[in-house]
Amino acid sequence: MIRSNNQAAVARASLAFRGSCGESEVACRHAFVPAFRNSSDGCVEIARLGDGNPAAMHLISYLPGEWAARSDAQGNVLELIASVEAGFVRDGQFYSRAEAAAAG
Repeated sequence: MIRSNNQAAVARASLAFRGSCGESEVACRHAFVPAFRNSSDGCVEIARLGDGNPAAMHLISYLPGEWAARSDAQGNVLELIASVEAGFVRDGQFYSRAEAAAAG
């Protein structure tokens, strides 16, 4: 399982799955939505833009504040706690990047 703690790490993790449904660009064509899961409580959040609409890629800025290891002055998440992982949601189910790559 790949853990990502900041936006640059999330982007690097995507490279490991280039060309598969573990990469946002490909995943979105197969009805996967970029999301994050907190393994400590099982809570899943769709990646969102600043206006609240779903994002086409894994953005950490607008995740819940309690998931932040570090935030900026505006409250945007800059770094995630270790229990949060990037993945995807499809049909109400969370998939890790590896699971999405295998399912796609």
